[in-house]
Amino acid sequence: MDKQTLQRAAHITTDSEGNPVVQLPLSLWEAVLASVEDTPQDERIKALLASWDADPDPTPSVWWDEFAADLRASRFRLPKRDLGSDHS
Repeated sequence: MDKQTLQRAAHITTDSEGNPVVQLPLSLWEAVLASVEDTPQDERIKALLASWDADPDPTPSVWWDEFAADLRASRFRLPKRDLGSDHS
């Protein structure tokens, strides 16, 4: 389901209590629900991580080592400031 189809079909109205709501045709809503995966979020995250492992990072490990060393050598610190609150 693409965003433009949803935008063209959507209608903004109010519910019985006067709150704004977005209304979609039932057939479109059923298509949206059908396109949503039924797998739990943790399984989708694991699948994403597995896909990353299957597609190796083209950046050489030497580059990452130098990047980590630069981060350690150039630590970013903000001075403590009084923000006008009574909390320390």
